[in-house]
Amino acid sequence: MDSPAAGDYQGMLSKKKMDHGRFEDPYRQKYLCWINKNAKDEVLFCIRLIGPDKNPTGPVESIDLASCKLETEDKNKFSILRTGQEQIKLKAESVPEAEDWKRQLQAAISLALVKKEVSKPLPAPKPQAQSAAAAASSAAETSAAGADAKDSKVADKAPAAKSDPPPPAPKPVIEEPPNITVLVQEIQHLPQLDEGGGPTDVYAVAAIGPTQPTYRSPWTRALG
Repeated sequence: MDSPAAGDYQGMLSKKKMDHGRFEDPYRQKYLCWINKNAKDEVLFCIRLIGPDKNPTGPVESIDLASCKLETEDKNKFSILRTGQEQIKLKAESVPEAEDWKRQLQAAISLALVKKEVSKPLPAPKPQAQSAAAAASSAAETSAAGADAKDSKVADKAPAAKSDPPPPAPKPVIEEPPNITVLVQEIQHLPQLDEGGGPTDVYAVAAIGPTQPTYRSPWTRALG
């Protein structure tokens, strides 16, 4: 841009000639200066020489303020320090004008630094390193899983424990009916009691249940 745009801070400043003569005024040459804030990623301080006809002439020198520092020398003098380059010494016509330029330049330098920082590409995300605690926990879980698997294999190989055989089933107890017992007793004792009876007399006795009386034939009752 060869001339300031609308809204740019601008004015006339004298730039010091670094290789001036002994009796030469070092601030004799005047320049049209302005601050260009319209660039997307930078803020520029622009300088253009004013010719004998008091019109801007020659190329425009643009300085990226993100790499500059402002330094005050005198009441109406200040310098722009550039990293790795020659400094620019400027002089305003009056002290108030110099103070305005200092404020504008300092604000422009701050803005230039912000734009530079914002325009930086975002770094590629780095893979997150596993923390020591997480690594130890993972190792412990792996070790525990291995131990469980080993114990499982040992358990599979171990012989199965022999179980005791079931106890034998109890034998059924057959109770002899009381009537049969009485009948047998009567049969055993009748031959001894019956002196004249025969086998027929023995079978004449009958036992009918444990709670009922025993009935005998008339000829057997005499024996009792």
